[in-house]
Amino acid sequence: MEKRTIHVGGAVRIAALLLIGQAAAARADDTFRERVADHQDQVEAHRRDKASRELEADLQRTVALFREAEGTPDGTKIQDRLIKQVGSLTKLRDDVVRIAALDALGLMGHEDCARYLKPFLKPTKDVRRQKCTLAAIDAAGGVADGALVPPLLRIVDKSKNYAVAAKAVQALGKFGHCKRYRKRVVEELAKTLKRDMPAAPKRGRSTQDAYLPGKNGSAGTARWTALSRVLPGALNELTGQSISNVGDWLAIVREYRRDLGALFQDDDSS
Repeated sequence: MEKRTIHVGGAVRIAALLLIGQAAAARADDTFRERVADHQDQVEAHRRDKASRELEADLQRTVALFREAEGTPDGTKIQDRLIKQVGSLTKLRDDVVRIAALDALGLMGHEDCARYLKPFLKPTKDVRRQKCTLAAIDAAGGVADGALVPPLLRIVDKSKNYAVAAKAVQALGKFGHCKRYRKRVVEELAKTLKRDMPAAPKRGRSTQDAYLPGKNGSAGTARWTALSRVLPGALNELTGQSISNVGDWLAIVREYRRDLGALFQDDDSS
């Protein structure tokens, strides 16, 4: 009987400790939910006051809370609310806040952030608008959702601002896990760059910076120069390859045009 009493007593103590731990965890969860609610109220107050700098700081805190919510009992719901609030800030006319909100969406990196980025992923000649476009492109690389591939490719192909187009190329390099779209990315990037490929290399030189102007004239040469410098790095990141020369990349894409999947280091189609 004595041994049994000791055993039961030990079990009771363990059960009590578990209950205490569960109660403490529940209190912590309640405290976290309160902190999120208080923070969101503060964001709305700063929105009403049009307090740009305060909202910038709020957005940094939002990202931290978003990450903290991971794995908590209501984490998914909390993250959804935070994404929606940040997304709503991208609709303000204050570019300081809009850019900070776009940056925050990229740092969150959740697929649900993509719908708030898409409106900004369009070729534009408006210099002011381009600031938001660049922020959205950077954020798209952080989110890397397949829905962002078509608008990014359109920017690369249509944008007259080659620095913006080059940024889009670099962002597309981060979509290697999107197996549905990544072969299209390789194909389209090679195709759009080849359009402005210079006619021939200078005698005795073979780097991408040493080409004679091609048929598209000075504009084509400028586009080639801007995009050819970032294409190898982007395609290497996308595929897992290590090819440093843009001419080699274009040749390889042509060689593997019927089996682009073979270019990816994690390809398991075979």
